[in-house]
Amino acid sequence: MFTITNEHKEHWLSFIEIDITEQCNLSCNACSRCCDKFKSNKHIDIKIVRQFVKESIVLNYKWKSIKILGGEPTLHPELDKIIKILYEYKLFNVDCLISILSNGVIKRNYPDWFIDEYTLDHSFHRPFYISPMDEGKFGINKLCCTLWQCGIGLGSYGYTPCALGTAMCRIWGFRGVTSLYNCTGENLLNQCKNICKHCGAYLVDSHDFSKGDIFNYEVMQMTPSWVNRLEEYNKNKNIF
Repeated sequence: MFTITNEHKEHWLSFIEIDITEQCNLSCNACSRCCDKFKSNKHIDIKIVRQFVKESIVLNYKWKSIKILGGEPTLHPELDKIIKILYEYKLFNVDCLISILSNGVIKRNYPDWFIDEYTLDHSFHRPFYISPMDEGKFGINKLCCTLWQCGIGLGSYGYTPCALGTAMCRIWGFRGVTSLYNCTGENLLNQCKNICKHCGAYLVDSHDFSKGDIFNYEVMQMTPSWVNRLEEYNKNKNIF
């Protein structure tokens, strides 16, 4: 069982990143959503976003931050509808920061309450396609700092311990927690035994994104599990 300190838990469970699309208009090396090697044009069903908002209000869940990501989130064909749905939560919790993080290629106008974040520098990516299981570095009672830095994740496959889990679910066939009612710290951490064993971010230092064993690898290096998975993907793209 993975553990998390009490000082990090409150922060972790009050932030959420929602991956609304698997599509991207860039192919950055070692993309943490696998958009460079495992391309997809699938988008989240807005029913999932609507359910998230409804359950958050019913449960009186006071998120500090809701962030929309992708893929490239501006490519979702129903982004305007998603923003309107999230506004319902903003009316319920005016202190929540609701934002979008895009790659800056597509410029859009947003409501004043909706924060537009983007990055134009796509040159730096740490290695990602490194399975800690392949390297004999999985199984210790450790978590990377993605959880308490970024919060939990939500995508087409449910709630995950972090937003990187949405990509891991897509590529490796895992499923997250389907309802916010069951989205406890224990249920989320139980997923780590599947998600983290193939995630290169697991090899990042527990407290510092800029440190860790992951930097001992070349950016585009792939360990055997990822090589095999990519071969399967190229043969059967319809199942991913």
